[in-house]
Amino acid sequence: RDISRPIYGVHNDGCPNLLWELRRTRREELSATQLLAHNPTERIVDKDNHLRDPLKYLCLALPAPTPKPWEIKVQEALAGIPLEDVTSRMIRGGPLVLEQTEPAPIVGIGFRGRMNARRLMRRR
Repeated sequence: RDISRPIYGVHNDGCPNLLWELRRTRREELSATQLLAHNPTERIVDKDNHLRDPLKYLCLALPAPTPKPWEIKVQEALAGIPLEDVTSRMIRGGPLVLEQTEPAPIVGIGFRGRMNARRLMRRR
């Protein structure tokens, strides 16, 4: 890549200040008397973190990957097991079938049961 023609968003020499900050990151140190009175913490010292904070916010803003549906998990688990081996298929696929995320229907019996069922349905 030609250094004389920069590309927007691409840095030829990386981020030396960010690397410097990440290398100097340290945990909070407690004295012996503080360790007796307090639980040991793993807090990071809030110093020289001007680039570390935006990096943290960027990582936390990334969405979590969508979980696979249980049907696909079952198909993957049963992929190498022949159809004739029913016992192995039940052992491997049984727990995944129970993993369905659909909530069970709430059946309210009597006046109080119907009121509780409505209250629970509103919470969902």
